[in-house]
Amino acid sequence: MLLNGGAITYYAARIFLTNDDFLTQSGPIAFRTLSLVISGTIDGGMHEDLDVVNHGTAAVRFNLEVAPRCDFADTFEVKSKKIVRRGQISTIWNPELRRLCNTTRVQYISQQRLPALGHHHLIRGNRAVCKRSTQL
Repeated sequence: MLLNGGAITYYAARIFLTNDDFLTQSGPIAFRTLSLVISGTIDGGMHEDLDVVNHGTAAVRFNLEVAPRCDFADTFEVKSKKIVRRGQISTIWNPELRRLCNTTRVQYISQQRLPALGHHHLIRGNRAVCKRSTQL
């Protein structure tokens, strides 16, 4: 569950989350026992840190599953919770470098106004628009 989040500088963001009640093999974990802070920066690539903190009085054991993805949802899609998945995403793991690389290819259509002609043209193409590399 999202608590708060946003940009902390022009190249970094931080998101604060907490848990709902859930069951594990070791027993239940109560609402808001755990916090997850996702800190991300963009500087010559994308880097994300995941920090999990137990705010309870007892130790807990659970599986943390992470599914990295790329998307190009705009602000209005995120706020309306109606995100349209676009393009083709490929993920490659490099075990020697311990690096995960996601590449998204998007079919795009844009309208451009050509001043000399005074009307709009649709431009179609296919290009790689996202490269995300994560060091683990």
